Amino acid sequence: MSLRLSIIAATLLAIQASAPAARPSPVFRYQNNRAFLLGLGELDSDTQDVALETYDWTVRGWVACGDFFIRRDGGRAVDGGITFRAQREGQYPLRSIARDRAGNVQRKGSGPDAADVVAVYDATPPAIDVVAPERAVVVEPDGNCLLAWRTRDANPAKEAAASIELTWDRGRTWHQMGGRFDDDGRFRLRVPDRQGRAVVRLTVWDKCGNRGDALFPELIVRAARTARAGERDAATGAETGTAVSASGTPPVADAKAVARAKEYYRRGAAALVSDRHAKAVGLLRKATDENPELRDAWLDLSVALAKAGNLKGSREALLSAERRFPRYADFPYNRGRVLMDMRQPAEAKAAFRRACHLDPTHVEAHWLLARLSIDTGDLATARACWRVVVKYAPPGSKTGARARKYLEASRP
Repeated sequence: MSLRLSIIAATLLAIQASAPAARPSPVFRYQNNRAFLLGLGELDSDTQDVALETYDWTVRGWVACGDFFIRRDGGRAVDGGITFRAQREGQYPLRSIARDRAGNVQRKGSGPDAADVVAVYDATPPAIDVVAPERAVVVEPDGNCLLAWRTRDANPAKEAAASIELTWDRGRTWHQMGGRFDDDGRFRLRVPDRQGRAVVRLTVWDKCGNRGDALFPELIVRAARTARAGERDAATGAETGTAVSASGTPPVADAKAVARAKEYYRRGAAALVSDRHAKAVGLLRKATDENPELRDAWLDLSVALAKAGNLKGSREALLSAERRFPRYADFPYNRGRVLMDMRQPAEAKAAFRRACHLDPTHVEAHWLLARLSIDTGDLATARACWRVVVKYAPPGSKTGARARKYLEASRP
């Protein structure tokens, strides 16, 4: 007998056990309900019974968790189904094991990649960190404002997973600003041609359908006017005579400050290379104070702080840098390294995921994300990261060779 059986969800194609070499990767089923309805795909007509198994990460093996009901027509097995109930949030590799009337049992691999379906139960809404603007900002009617944020979620959905709404009446009515868009952490809002005070609400959905909301600081929409130097805005407390960009950030430092920052950075980088870490920290802080837009100074400052033993300070510097440069992958990557040293693997994993999202070719971020994923039993994520490392690692790279070795060893 050649059993051809698999778990299917909705209209998913059946997986044939008779051709293991061509076996596709498990299908991921995401939902915020703990009950997963599963149906059987192709099965031989003389199937006697079918067991449902789930992979137990604790014992690193498959355990039985129920039996499918089998519907028969004239004594021949036709189809069947079962309801799997997740005990807690997480990923559950699931597979079907069939037995025929003669006692033959369907054979499958022993690792988690032998799953037919991975049921992902997640009922936690995404968490959103507002990056910019940091405070109330004045913009002109029909102008624009850059919104930036970070989404933290175990199962993020990037494509068409975010929306922006605006209210002029303290939340009584909300106006949709376009349709859904990709959650890439930034959105340039075109402000309506009217004056008043508005609040912007961001909504983000994850793959499981959970919804998270965040409010940005108030937008004060009014026509531009000339102000005397030193006059302060009643709402924001800022000097109205000082230029403010649409994103709410102050103007670039003057030429003398930029020159001083470059000199501090040059000396700080030299001190860092010479392992004079305390000296490097002082000089690099001066560089970022003189010109906060000097990106490389922030990066080296985080390294100097970490080497000086101030891991918390390094993390805080990196968070400040990420708020200024939300699209630069090396900042969350460095933060992930610091968090690993602080023994915070969950936060480090989220940081590496952010770096991988910003730069899909970042070999080091994918390598360390794979390492942390293995520690939590997430072999699917680790294998995906190893494939990226193999693809983008430089020729002759030891990391690329190790990733290729791990992929071969973990093949079901």
